[in-house]
Parts: sequence; C-alpha cells; structure tokens
Amino acid sequence: MLQRAATRERKEIARKYQDLGFRVYECHHDPSLPFTRANDPTNDWPNNHYFEINGIVIPCDRTFRELGHGGNYVCGEDFVLVSKEFEGLFTKRHRDHPGFRKAFEGRAVYFIDPYVMKLKKGSRLKTIDLGGHIDLTIGYVPRQRILTIADLHYAQIHAHIEGIARRDSLRVEKTTNDPPFSYHPFVNNYFVINPGLRDQVIVANRYEGFDRKLREWRANVRAPRIPITRLAIYLGSIKCTSNQAASTEVFDRLGISYRPWTSAAASAEP
Repeated sequence: MLQRAATRERKEIARKYQDLGFRVYECHHDPSLPFTRANDPTNDWPNNHYFEINGIVIPCDRTFRELGHGGNYVCGEDFVLVSKEFEGLFTKRHRDHPGFRKAFEGRAVYFIDPYVMKLKKGSRLKTIDLGGHIDLTIGYVPRQRILTIADLHYAQIHAHIEGIARRDSLRVEKTTNDPPFSYHPFVNNYFVINPGLRDQVIVANRYEGFDRKLREWRANVRAPRIPITRLAIYLGSIKCTSNQAASTEVFDRLGISYRPWTSAAASAEP
C-alpha cells in the first residue's frame, strides 16, 4: 500500500511538470555501480544522478561520488550550503579539481550539519540515516532570499544558520509541521525550476497549505494535485524526484538510462 501511494505521488509530480510545458523523462541510475550504496532506496532519485551549478554538471561518479547528489546542497544566488558530512571530500575536490573549483566561484560556501532524525520504535529512538542530505529539511526561495527550514532541524543548527543569514542578508522561515519521532513530509524539499530567472517556478507540496505559504512570500508556485507525504517513507519528496537539464545529452554523457515519461510507463519503485 505504501509503495502504491508513493508511486501515485511520483506520477502527480511528473504530471505537474508536464502541465507546466516541460518534457518529462523517467530516468534510472545503475544501483550496482561502486560509487552507490548497496540496497540504498535513494539510488534511483534523479536528484542524486548529478548536480548542476553555474552551468557546470557535477556527476555522481567515481571521482565526485556523493558530491554529485543534489541533496547535499542548497543553492542561493551568491552562496551555497553544503552538507558537512562530505566536507572532507568537497575540500579535496575543490583543491585538486579545477572544474569543480570553478563551479563554486563567486559563492560563499557554508558547511551545514544534516538533520539528525530519530524515529520512535517501541520504547526506543532509532537514528535514521538521511544520506547526509540537507535539502530534505532546508529549502531556498531565490529572488526573495528566503531560507525555509524544518523547526526540528533549526533547533539543532540555529546559531549557525542565523549567522549565515545575517552575513548574506537572508530571511529564515521555520516550518513547523514536522512531527517529532516519526516520518516527516519534508515540505522543504521543493523543486525550483529556472532559479533566479524571470520564469522561475517552484513546484511545492500542498501538505498543510505549504504551497500557500510560499505564495504569501510572492513566489510563483505550482503544486501537485495531492499532498506529497508517502515518498517520505523512502526519505524523499518533490526535489528528490526531480532534476533539470537543457537537453538529454546530459543523460547520454553520464550514462543515465531514460525514456519519455507516461503514467503507464512510470516505474512501480520510487
């Protein structure tokens, strides 16, 4: 039942992109490759296939590994938040790889501790591995310069995130709909199409009216027809299911298999 519900949510997200006039492809990464974690349900998230910044594509390959996961970044116009879990690898590649270094030119780089998520299992609390990803609980609204962050994550890093906000003239907005000790809907995992441009669109979750809150901040927002909640079981939401490319040449170059998306062809696995 959970898998079926999660698949329906993926279909609704894809339909929303089609409604916006985009060509939508179903993409797959080979989970057997040595730089992916065995039996990791996030292997097939399109946002983990590559990360693009300043027009430079950083692939999830043997060189960049998890630095190709979009989930390890939250990007602004002149800054980028990077998961502290991969600070060592980021520092090495930034030092040794000119192309990687160029990708972050002109941006302040801040390393952020990922959210420590705990689930209640009977009378015990179990720590859940979020893969180091920070975009599950932190989002950014370009042009408005608003950082949105889950209140439980904010409580863990508030001094650091407020310091960044002061230095970069950002506004921090806490979201308060994440229940403690249970799966979150990850509403901050929204996807920004054409960030910073005039035709910027944010595809966001309508769960508990989160999309309306973004509209109150004068953001151009579209939402799937249903709240996106079941994908959280697989540790993801809208942004995790999404990536943007100028053409399919990016998929060909990175060895990503793809086919035009239709509801009939949509994968049963999230």
